Amino acid sequence: MNRNQVTHWIVALILCCSFCAISSAQEWLTPQEREQALKKAEELPFDENCDQIAAMANMARAKSTAELKAWKQKSGDSYRAQIVYTFRFFELHPVDRRAASAVLSMIPPKKDQDTETYGFATYLCKDESDRDLTTLAELGWRRPRDMARAVLVVPDRMLDYVSYAYQSVQDPENDYAVQMKSVCRADYVDFVKAVHKLSPEDMKWFVTRIFNPVGCHPLALPEQ
Repeated sequence: MNRNQVTHWIVALILCCSFCAISSAQEWLTPQEREQALKKAEELPFDENCDQIAAMANMARAKSTAELKAWKQKSGDSYRAQIVYTFRFFELHPVDRRAASAVLSMIPPKKDQDTETYGFATYLCKDESDRDLTTLAELGWRRPRDMARAVLVVPDRMLDYVSYAYQSVQDPENDYAVQMKSVCRADYVDFVKAVHKLSPEDMKWFVTRIFNPVGCHPLALPEQ
């Protein structure tokens, strides 16, 4: 029996076993989702600078680092703009350790900042185009996938990645737990070590409500 098999058996004795089906996240805005975005926007204050929102959307569409940096100069310095730049830079450089670490460093330290990131699927200014809304929404939906890829590049940030799960899945449309499956399978030992570094209360919640490391089963699935 090899080391990984022994680890699996040990974890099986400690953690609770359960399973659930895995659903795939939508990648495009449907007419119903666009209507929902408008309704959500009515509850949030619009950003006044539509030029900066358009620049953020162009950052999210950038095909090169030079293009990305050029649009960054016009996008302002908001937390949301930093997220767009950081995640798109990593998508253009998916094996760069500094880019991957920067992605994980964008884990919001404050609840209000995390709420701000959910606004990617809402209209951010009065004159925002449907195209820009869709572009930013798609980047927002890719964040859990990008974070999963990033932590495999910098596994020393695994505890940060695992700890953020509770905060992330508060968004009912977030597929963070689903994306964790690839991390669990690719780096099972480091993943389980990080889970065991959580407080007893947090670990219990994690393995019974968010993700079961035994078998790498996501539990907190996004709403359809």
